[in-house]
Amino acid sequence: MNGIDNIVKAILDDAKADVDATEEQTKAQIKQLKDKSKAEVDKQISTLEKETDKKSVELKRREKTILDVEIRRNNLMVKREMVNKAFDIAYSSLCELKAADYAEIVTNMMLNAVDSGTEEVVAGNDTKIDQKLIDAVNNKLSSEKRVGQLTLAKDKGDFNGGFILRKDGIETNCTFIMLVNQIKPEIESEVANILFE
Repeated sequence: MNGIDNIVKAILDDAKADVDATEEQTKAQIKQLKDKSKAEVDKQISTLEKETDKKSVELKRREKTILDVEIRRNNLMVKREMVNKAFDIAYSSLCELKAADYAEIVTNMMLNAVDSGTEEVVAGNDTKIDQKLIDAVNNKLSSEKRVGQLTLAKDKGDFNGGFILRKDGIETNCTFIMLVNQIKPEIESEVANILFE
């Protein structure tokens, strides 16, 4: 598996785990919305039934439609929040990987992102990328007959998870948040299906 596959797997695994942890909360929110909406509909219907002309019948229809739209809108908002939360949890999980797993993913990402091998690696605030990791990547590049001259930048990036490659003033963003945001549109509907099947 390459780095992106690991990230996608981690996102899907975390999303499925999040379903188990949040299913009751989501059901309670949806039930509360339905109960509130049903009570409002019942109140409106009771009032409208007292009126007998066509105008009251049309008003009842309009009110029910508006409430149905409101219920759907609220349900969609809850689902959107849950999907976003799943991606937030996936990002946090990536940043909190054990050192060996983190190093494996970042090494694969570096090997895929390196262009000439003379790039400078800007690590983030999490300090998980150190000279030892850079040396290991350089050794891997050399063993693959690629130029292995990555250097660790003295400055740190204002991010957690992943890295930025810098060469001649041009930066390639390989941070975890960028990768999660990049694949989010591709798998968002799949995550939603897992959360709300």
